[in-house]
Amino acid sequence: MEKGRMSDAEIYNQDTAWLQESDMVVAECSNPSLGVGYELAYAESRGIPCHIFYDKSKTQLSAMLTGNPYFVIYPYQTEEELFSLMDKILS
Repeated sequence: MEKGRMSDAEIYNQDTAWLQESDMVVAECSNPSLGVGYELAYAESRGIPCHIFYDKSKTQLSAMLTGNPYFVIYPYQTEEELFSLMDKILS
């Protein structure tokens, strides 16, 4: 492994430690990501509130997310709309 590069186990341990310390998860899910999907499931299993954003003009969110009432989902189309939605949940 090259100097300064974290191993997969180190990345997993770091990211799950961050999740365990989190009050909420805010995820932008316009582009599918196995890692983000895992983080959302991890957060859900620990009772951490999850807010999911996605650009509805670019993608259709997975039914595994939209069909789960645990997740609060926010479709948006513009950056202004996204920022307005984020302001509401962060205030």
